[in-house]
Parts: sequence; structure tokens; C-alpha cells
Amino acid sequence: MKRLITWALLGFVAASVGYVVYTETRPRSAGPETGGTGGAPASMQPTVTVYYFHGNYRCPTCMKLEKYSREAVQEAFSNELTSGSLQWKVVNIEEPDNEHFVGDFELTTRSLVVTGTKEGKPGWANLERIWDLVGDPPAFKTYVQTEIRVFLPEQK
Repeated sequence: MKRLITWALLGFVAASVGYVVYTETRPRSAGPETGGTGGAPASMQPTVTVYYFHGNYRCPTCMKLEKYSREAVQEAFSNELTSGSLQWKVVNIEEPDNEHFVGDFELTTRSLVVTGTKEGKPGWANLERIWDLVGDPPAFKTYVQTEIRVFLPEQK
């Protein structure tokens, strides 16, 4: 009986390790959960994506960060949102399919990240000053809009 339990446990450990190796080495989906555009042709892909990253726990300040960020994007870039040249995405980084964003964007807390082409090269920016400006919504929105414009060539 002891030998049977030992083999069962070893099998469980081997299966667990195999699963972890498989999930860490497989290509990631490019669906909306991971911020991709799926199978859209390159010409249909957005040039800029604005991500608000949060976790499972949402404090009042974190909720304000998301609210002010969303308002900044919607107020200044409604045409870009409509055309698809800019996308707004809210992502819970504590969901297993989204955990890669922590490493991708070097996240340490709730964050607003803009991705796109900057100075002719693909890039991204973590708008860390949102934490300093959360008490001043107009300054917050101006900061966010200014930083997004860096990634929108027609608005520089």
C-alpha cells in the first residue's frame, strides 16, 4: 500500500510539473483578454492601446485611477476609439491569462500603460505620475492625454 501511494504521489508531481512547463512554454493567445487583436490583419490593428491594470481588490483610489483614465481617453480621443486606431482595455492582472503583463510592462502596482509606436519604434510607457495626480482630476487628464499623444503620430 505504501508503495502504491508513493507512485501515485510521484505521478501527480510529474503531471503537475509537466502542466506548468506546458503552460509557460506555449504561445500566448492574442485574444482580447491578453490585449491582442486576434486574427485581424495588420492594417486593422490599433496603433495605440491604453491599458489600465488592476487586481482583484479595487480600493477607492484605484477606482478613481481607472475612472479618470477612462474619461481622459474618451474625452480627447473619441475619434481614434471609433476608428480603432486607439483601444482602451481594462485588465485584471491577477487572472491567470493576464499575469504575463506584470513582466511584459514591469508592473509593480495598479498602472496605466500606453503601447504603440514612439519615435518610429514599438514601445510603451507606464504613466506612473497618475498616482501623484489622482487628487487633481484636470491635471491627471491633461497628463494622460499628453502622454497618449506621443504615441499618436497625427497628434504630436
